[in-house]
Amino acid sequence: MKLESRKISALFSILSIAILAAGCASTEQTSRPAERSLNLLQFTNAIEQARFTTLKGDTVRVSDFRGKVIMIDFWETWCKPCTNSFPGLQKLTEEYPDNFAVLAVTPGWEDDADDAKDFAENHDYAFNYLLDTTKLYATIGVRSIPYKIFLDTNGNFIKISLGSQGPRQDYEKAKKIVEKYRK
Repeated sequence: MKLESRKISALFSILSIAILAAGCASTEQTSRPAERSLNLLQFTNAIEQARFTTLKGDTVRVSDFRGKVIMIDFWETWCKPCTNSFPGLQKLTEEYPDNFAVLAVTPGWEDDADDAKDFAENHDYAFNYLLDTTKLYATIGVRSIPYKIFLDTNGNFIKISLGSQGPRQDYEKAKKIVEKYRK
């Protein structure tokens, strides 16, 4: 009995670690969307033409933020690596108010509009909180969060950043991109 219990416990531990690692992975992609049925042109077009819904129900497009380096940040309120990076992203919006915009987009996996509204009202971040009502996440194959997409000041796709390397490293990585691509 003890041996069987240990096997079950070990299996549970391995599965738990695998699940956590999938949601907290830290890799980047700059040229090819991995494991997607879209080709690179379809992938970038979907991102560059993306539209979302504000918490008030209005439609916004990525093109509405031209002139700024844009970060589309897929997140949800329960995702600690997602929300842990928010103070650093806020700092960047303050350092580069005319050059950087955060589109904090919930895919709606577990959170709904009310969850996002509650979070926004209880946190003083100058982000554009948005809902992925057009299911861009499904179109481009987002399977875990945090999932950040960077666009240049003309709205052109730069790169993807998956997972988190911790708040400080996430801040530094985003700052380098803003510095490189801002006008």
